Amino acid sequence: MTLFQCQIWGSEAVGEEYPDPEGCAMGTGLWMYVCPCTTGMDDPRMNPMVPGAPALGRMACDRVMVCAAVGDFLRWRAHAYAAAVAAAKGDALVEVLETAGEGHVFHLFDPDGGKAKELLNRMVAFVNAAGV
Repeated sequence: MTLFQCQIWGSEAVGEEYPDPEGCAMGTGLWMYVCPCTTGMDDPRMNPMVPGAPALGRMACDRVMVCAAVGDFLRWRAHAYAAAVAAAKGDALVEVLETAGEGHVFHLFDPDGGKAKELLNRMVAFVNAAGV
């Protein structure tokens, strides 16, 4: 079982992402700061869907929950990742949980808020259902 909060990026827009040069430059700068030895935005540590990334089909799980917020600029990455995992794993249960009315890392900005608690409760239910 895997829980995944989308924090991936890449050099090419996916889904309905709007190509935002300023946002991409900021993301690239942050990634270069966090990982100075990186090869860039398509480093497999940043973008698990690029050639050379570890095979998603080899993940040792049969259930995956991908979490994103509807207003998150990385929302379409979450959907692309979920689709890639589903395609690679075939028989895995891949669930995408989207939180309406919220943006990127809303649960960190307001951890005591109702939406953050709802997200946590949904994740707990997902984990607890693993034994069923």
